[in-house]
Amino acid sequence: MPRPLATLGGGALAGFFGSGLAHLIVTAADRAGAAGGWLKGPYGPPFFNIALFMGVMYGVIAWGLSRKAREALVGFSGPFLGIAAPMALLTRLMPGNGTLENPDARWLNAVVIVFILAVWGTVFALGFRRRRWKGGLAAVAGSFGGYLVLSLLVWAAPGLTAWAWRAGSLLPQPTVLLDGLLTGAGMGLGLVIASRREHEKVSHA
Repeated sequence: MPRPLATLGGGALAGFFGSGLAHLIVTAADRAGAAGGWLKGPYGPPFFNIALFMGVMYGVIAWGLSRKAREALVGFSGPFLGIAAPMALLTRLMPGNGTLENPDARWLNAVVIVFILAVWGTVFALGFRRRRWKGGLAAVAGSFGGYLVLSLLVWAAPGLTAWAWRAGSLLPQPTVLLDGLLTGAGMGLGLVIASRREHEKVSHA
């Protein structure tokens, strides 16, 4: 059974630094070649930036939880390819008739479905590789718990969103770092709980 504090702390620190590193890489790529316009299609959010950010963040979280390069590759490839590839295709097959400010319903549904499948599918896969089905579900539950905690903090302290730097700054926003920290900590906590329950069942057998 993995050490609880190492797993929890590893996930939290990896999420914190992973989100910061992701912000730096995406901002640098955008400055170098307007990466925000890649894979964007006729309208819609900057899919390349989103895919790259999520890939880097979850890649670092996966490494922090496992210390394995193979897990880090899964953590990076899942969100990056899972968002970039389908959206690159959909921007050509289903451009829609709306605008960035007022997209049509089909396009919104497509974006939401692709994002959910890519991100939550990756989280589940990382947990599954550690503790099979229990690990996958626990990682998803922990990550969602981190999202709920962040939402609660933003609701309780609206100043968190107001405390931000200028757009395009290399310095990550506080909420970005907090999101990464809570996501990594939540995944780590989920895996710890799944491991403990499995260990208890073995001990009582």
